[in-house]
Amino acid sequence: MKRISLLLFWGLFFTSRLSMIAQLNVEYGIIELFNETNNISIIPGEDIISEFESSHEIIKISVNFLPENMQNDVHRSWHINVKKSDIEWDSSLEINIRRTNNGEHIYNNYLSGGEDYLLINNYDNQFIEGNGKILNINCQIKLVGRSLIIPAKQYQTNIVFTLIDD
Repeated sequence: MKRISLLLFWGLFFTSRLSMIAQLNVEYGIIELFNETNNISIIPGEDIISEFESSHEIIKISVNFLPENMQNDVHRSWHINVKKSDIEWDSSLEINIRRTNNGEHIYNNYLSGGEDYLLINNYDNQFIEGNGKILNINCQIKLVGRSLIIPAKQYQTNIVFTLIDD
């Protein structure tokens, strides 16, 4: 009888541990480099401006853990990695990211990293780290390397965020 009770206890322990869910929500906008509002006039013999910065909140990141309880809302440590996955991309174009605020949190949670621009590569780099539930972390994108030398066509890459539960 003791053996069955012990197995049942471990089964409940693992079930409750596995039911914890880490949520990463990323909202984003579209970055248009050439449109009516950022019309570019070029003086003959000169190149266009190489750098372009998006709005300060082109990306919003939120981190949450379920079930919502004090352990998850305050104490659970995490970090977010970022990388890009090229679809059609010119290697002379660089994408950088930074966070522009501390997000919204109830318990004075810890958030670190990401204040300075980080070059996004095709492999994971740690972007930010924190603990507990933090919502609406605003991020800005900077594109470097625009030039008339780059062939005219549509370029596309995906920015991939990965939440790691420490």
